[in-house]
Amino acid sequence: MQRQKRRRRSSKASLAVADKISRLPDDVLHYILSLVSTKEAVATSILSKRWNNLWLSLPNIDFNNIKIDSIESNSKFIDSVYSVLVSPDTAIGGSHFINRFCLDVQFRNGNPLYGYDNPHLLYKRSCHNVVKWVNLVVQRRLKYLRLNLRLGYDLHLDVDDYDNSYLPKLPITIFTCRTLVSLDLHHFSVKGVCYRFLLKALSTSNSLRLDTFKLYRSIYQPQPPYDDIPIFQNLIYLELCNRWRLVVQVLHHCPKLQNLKLYTVWVICEFVPQCLLSHLRTCTLRFSLIRPSKRMIAKYILKNANFLQCMTISSECEKSILSQFPKASATCQLLVNANI
Repeated sequence: MQRQKRRRRSSKASLAVADKISRLPDDVLHYILSLVSTKEAVATSILSKRWNNLWLSLPNIDFNNIKIDSIESNSKFIDSVYSVLVSPDTAIGGSHFINRFCLDVQFRNGNPLYGYDNPHLLYKRSCHNVVKWVNLVVQRRLKYLRLNLRLGYDLHLDVDDYDNSYLPKLPITIFTCRTLVSLDLHHFSVKGVCYRFLLKALSTSNSLRLDTFKLYRSIYQPQPPYDDIPIFQNLIYLELCNRWRLVVQVLHHCPKLQNLKLYTVWVICEFVPQCLLSHLRTCTLRFSLIRPSKRMIAKYILKNANFLQCMTISSECEKSILSQFPKASATCQLLVNANI
């Protein structure tokens, strides 16, 4: 009896709080909804009539941390995305712009008690829809795009590999989207001539993260196509991951780069990239500096980055080592963050 009373009191208190929130201005409610995923924002429509259509005008479409382990969950996910994207009342279906579109989905084995659905098959069924979704969002002046579809291990999304039925073909609209300023593609590879279109499209971005990004060349092509890398005039933030071999070439093509995060090392060249000399403000090194060859990279950056404000590393031991190196910037600080 007492438990039921407590439940009723708790329910009334929750309704009272929800009622107070409902009286807030639309701008405030939109801001609150912008802090949660699209799935959670849609769920608020059951609170009251006041909340019914609030999520429809949100400029950000985020499907984050989606776990798919069965045909049923896969179908629900696909239906959910389409219900948001094609509704005539949403920013997508209407005339409003879309600021951000994010897909972060993991396909995995389901509960063994109910039998497994092949995650590769689930992945294949979803991937062909990605093209349609991206085509929809880029029509609404999209600025930020993040795509991360994975099978629980590294599986590359490929633009040009038509023979592999598991890999989705990203639409050409990504390459021609003039409003795109930030592109975050995880486990992404480009084969053949298509990389030229991708790099040209990325040249207008101001934020870029390359994770497991690969360039392939034909056996008939004697040299890697470095000359085809465009100038990234607007790029101020860059992450390079997983043994990216074109680090120096990329840096030479990013004259205004201010923030650099490296997961890999590169061969030091004779000519210093312009961004190091004139613009670089922060640098984060995500690799160990135990080996002398890797320390040389840090030393090279400290020596040439005239306006560097801070270099972030992972241990006090590394800080002690780097503190002995000369710095071009008198105001540069060495910061330790074990969680970088």
